[in-house]
Amino acid sequence: MKGITLILAVFVSSLALTLGLGIFTLLFSELEFSGSARESVLAFYAADGGIECAIFWDIETNAFATSTTSSITCDEDTFTVGGPSGISRFTIPFNDGSCADVEVTKSNTIVVISQGKNICADSPKTVQRGLRVSY
Repeated sequence: MKGITLILAVFVSSLALTLGLGIFTLLFSELEFSGSARESVLAFYAADGGIECAIFWDIETNAFATSTTSSITCDEDTFTVGGPSGISRFTIPFNDGSCADVEVTKSNTIVVISQGKNICADSPKTVQRGLRVSY
């Protein structure tokens, strides 16, 4: 009987170890998934911030006029936009480390494209989300 107790104890402990490792693997993958969702949200809101800034300045001051250049301020940074080409490009760095590459094309319609990034520096962990608005 003493030998069976030892085999049973080894079997139960190996079963508990297998279950523990399975739960740990599942938990770790869920944490990784939630981290990537957070980075995706940062990139999306950076893109949204770029769109909002461009539309605000276009509606308020016609900043992207094709006849003259003008200055706009987004998140405490100033950019020169407008001009005869009808295309303005600028990058807005945000305080949380994210940024938005914004392009405004003005012809018969106005097209604003904003590419938000969770990390502005080149990194394999950079997540990018884009928005396009035309009016």
